[in-house]
Amino acid sequence: MDHISLCTELHRCLTTQDEQELVQLSKLVQDKKDLSATYLSIHNRSLVDSVIFYLPRGHIQLLMTLVWSMNTAARVRTIHAGIIDNVNPSSLIDTIILSPTVSDSAGNNEWHTICKEYSTTYKTQLPATLNIALSKLPSLWAKLCLLWIESQKLRSTDPESDASKLIVALRTKDMDAIAFIIGTADPNTWQFTLSAFERQAGDTLMSVLSNSLRRHDLVACQLASQALLGQAEAAAFLIYRAVADYGDHDRFIRVTAFCYDRVKGIENRYKKYGDIRSDIRRVFREPVARACATLWGIPSLCP
Repeated sequence: MDHISLCTELHRCLTTQDEQELVQLSKLVQDKKDLSATYLSIHNRSLVDSVIFYLPRGHIQLLMTLVWSMNTAARVRTIHAGIIDNVNPSSLIDTIILSPTVSDSAGNNEWHTICKEYSTTYKTQLPATLNIALSKLPSLWAKLCLLWIESQKLRSTDPESDASKLIVALRTKDMDAIAFIIGTADPNTWQFTLSAFERQAGDTLMSVLSNSLRRHDLVACQLASQALLGQAEAAAFLIYRAVADYGDHDRFIRVTAFCYDRVKGIENRYKKYGDIRSDIRRVFREPVARACATLWGIPSLCP
């Protein structure tokens, strides 16, 4: 289907509020940037604005707004919403820690791109804005997020020592040390630190964190540990967290919008936590369950 035909179908879905067909079409479109430009030229309104205009306020409107904002703009929009009024810990934790801050092999740095877009959109510097919003909070999660976005990551030369320091920090509830060790860790050496931690503690870091921390501090540290292993591990963990928190629909929508088109094989990644199909069906309401499953390509829940 060419772009003009796709735009026609998308507009029909919006005007008739055919949400499930809209989700299916959204998954099929690979080049959302070009298609969005075509839609704007035809209808004199952006796809994101049309989603907000035609769809009723709710979870599907939020999901489609994030999907059609495309990845960088969606993260910028979510971070801004998380700090503009009252700070939203869950939203900021998910968005910041799911955003890679280390340059890839081609020299691309996603966090730098997010900062540039934020500056263009809101005429202010994102790191400074986050520092103002989070530095006054005495929470581990806030300290971790601020350390996470710093450009310097510390490649461990002594995983055994790092693991030992983390064990002591968790035992003594030294929140600054916990935030520093996890927040400044380098993805290339984190697995070695995890292995050393498990040998010394006799348990996994994820399990020890569960016994040591609570609520937002726990999620931030566990998510950061998984994100250091890769986006797929982080996405699977956040879906599990959304399930465990009695069906956190907003979190499920965020991780879906941010990761569905960059993480493959989510069912296999999720197996350590359970069966993703039965978990989604059990805790999430329609139409959110079916819409997110469609984007992830989870067969038994797709139409």
